[in-house]
Amino acid sequence: IQQLLDVLGANDGTLLKYQVDGDQVTWEALVPQAFSAGGVPALSGAKPIQGLAEDGRVRIQGTR
Repeated sequence: IQQLLDVLGANDGTLLKYQVDGDQVTWEALVPQAFSAGGVPALSGAKPIQGLAEDGRVRIQGTR
């Protein structure tokens, strides 16, 4: 979780949800639009899940 928080913090992202279910981890975050399309390698594989937030960022969901 710390690595994810570090990546998000360095890229104007905000972690909204981090859920552990057995060995499956799912997380959701708000990130700038530029990073939602794979602009941050550590967030690659994360998918947009809704439209834009009020501040213009994109909500994404990823797994680990």
